Amino acid sequence: MKRQLYLPTTAPTPSPISVLSSVIEHNAAQQSNENKEETKNEILSIWLPVFRSKANLTLALDCLRLSYEGQIEGDICSFYLYVLEGMNDEVF
Repeated sequence: MKRQLYLPTTAPTPSPISVLSSVIEHNAAQQSNENKEETKNEILSIWLPVFRSKANLTLALDCLRLSYEGQIEGDICSFYLYVLEGMNDEVF
């Protein structure tokens, strides 16, 4: 008799880039002023563990920046990229 695999019927887990996009859209809606040190801490504590490398996070932010070109969300992505670029590779 074959074993049947039980799959829960919950919603699928969102992708990391989908979550990042939602956060950026939320920040744009809140019109939050970006603080370089707060953004650096956010990158280190949240986004780098999720994306697992600086290169992966850079690629995700660059793709989002292009998809939001000419909008405030694109500016937020650019700011995140600016902060990420300025961070030493030693912290990764």
